[in-house]
Amino acid sequence: EEVMAADFKSLWNQWKVEPEYTEQRYWEGVKSYLSFVQETPEELAQLTRERLEVFPDVVKVASDLKARGTSIGIISNHAISWYSDMAALGGFQTCFPDKMVVISQAAGCCKPNLSIYKYFWDLVHDAGLCKDAAEVLFIDDKPANIKAAESFGFQGLLFCRPNSSALQLQEELGKLGLLEPLGA
Repeated sequence: EEVMAADFKSLWNQWKVEPEYTEQRYWEGVKSYLSFVQETPEELAQLTRERLEVFPDVVKVASDLKARGTSIGIISNHAISWYSDMAALGGFQTCFPDKMVVISQAAGCCKPNLSIYKYFWDLVHDAGLCKDAAEVLFIDDKPANIKAAESFGFQGLLFCRPNSSALQLQEELGKLGLLEPLGA
């Protein structure tokens, strides 16, 4: 069982950082480990897309940040196609300008590798949004990613769904002066 989990993780790790690694190839790899799966790679892809989950309340917090003039972006460990589907589903385009979105498959590296934070920093810095990496607040659900971002020089905030609510995120952002504190 642990070997199979490692095999799946290996498939995912390839897909999320290799631009030439296709979704078709990913699902064919999955099927090779799970011989009982009858669905075609296309059907597996569709089933996955039907189960993608976006948290609208968190997108609302991002929208509120943008409305206050805060520049925001995304660093996502994802395949380009899956991120695109989630972005469309969640209406990310209204909050996150394409030029501030780093998808690991396009970048060729993923969190917690410092290269992806450098990639994002170059976008932020080149756009003239920040002069110092310490001005960037990185929010993530994995402690290792927060630690890496902090070692790069970003500030870090751990936010884990479903254990934390968007209200808790808003409260933390309020403490940092980025949003109105709750109850204000």
